[in-house]
Amino acid sequence: MSKINTGGVLLGFYLSSAGNWVDAKIVDGVANGFSSTGQSLSRAARRVQTGITEQYILIFSTGLVVLLILFVFATGAYRLL
Repeated sequence: MSKINTGGVLLGFYLSSAGNWVDAKIVDGVANGFSSTGQSLSRAARRVQTGITEQYILIFSTGLVVLLILFVFATGAYRLL
């Protein structure tokens, strides 16, 4: 017995192929992009981490000073000085 209408079969085949392409190129590409970005950030963080406490304290203190300066200028408190 032969099929009279193969349009539905072809439509299903083409939609399935398009879905596979979207999954392989777009979804997997985005996931791989996040993965490679995370790996790059991890490598950079490993280089920064030295294990020397004095360096950590210096960076922490510098960050606090920068935040304090930003706070002073953002609130307009520098006008009171």
